[in-house]
Amino acid sequence: MKNMKTCFYEFETGAKKPVKFFVFADLHITEKMDTEVLTSLHRRAKRNEPDAIIFLGDLVHTVQFLDKENNYKLLKNFLNAMAEIAPLYLIIGNHDMRSVAKKRGRAFMEELTGFWDDLMSNPKIKLLRDEVVETDKFILAGMEQGPDCYNLNREGGANALQRNILVSEKADVMEKELKKFLSKVTIPKNSKKPKILLVHSARFLTERNLGGLVADFDVIMSGHLHNMAMPERAFRKMMSAWGLGLKNGHLVCPPVSTFANQRFQRHFTRCCAVVKIK
Repeated sequence: MKNMKTCFYEFETGAKKPVKFFVFADLHITEKMDTEVLTSLHRRAKRNEPDAIIFLGDLVHTVQFLDKENNYKLLKNFLNAMAEIAPLYLIIGNHDMRSVAKKRGRAFMEELTGFWDDLMSNPKIKLLRDEVVETDKFILAGMEQGPDCYNLNREGGANALQRNILVSEKADVMEKELKKFLSKVTIPKNSKKPKILLVHSARFLTERNLGGLVADFDVIMSGHLHNMAMPERAFRKMMSAWGLGLKNGHLVCPPVSTFANQRFQRHFTRCCAVVKIK
């Protein structure tokens, strides 16, 4: 795919065994999307021979995409193929629970339980919902940010402005969910394995001065922000200004694709990442 590139990053954590991840996020699959992006992702993942593959949320733009059998099979086959390269770990994004009622023009949460359950019948795929996974090389914690974090509860819905992924974030709910998540998972503090937190949206961590709560993690990986329609260099500078830059131990993954109703993003390079932690 001509307008896709693989970004390479390294984090020094003093890990006993180095580990390499292939990371992508924010596919936002729609009917109008060129599925060549999936072929390109698979090819790039296979070429880089990662120890594990990570997807940081927003697989679909709205859950209605999976109502059609062909679309369901397309994504299931793609994720199963990725898991054949290396174990695949996923977290849920806000659009993975976003449904739109056409008559009212409102957005609300609709769970994709059947799809996730079907997907995890493959032992090489793991959806992390407030869970920790430990392997011989790394410790991976996946936090689930539910519909209330994005004002997508079925009762309240969302108006035209709140459908925007930034406007609808609710930092106070994010903070509450983070504390609840940390209270029920155990992160081995003295382990020599790199400790990685996966969270779809990490922006609230600095806005609410919550960085100290996640100090036990060596690396935080998140998606959600896309590239703000900015060139890569400008996007990274903005992330650094927010305290989410690489020097702070945060990998904020640009989108691997864009979706139909954000035409202004079409001209920017689609990205995926290879992350080495040593």
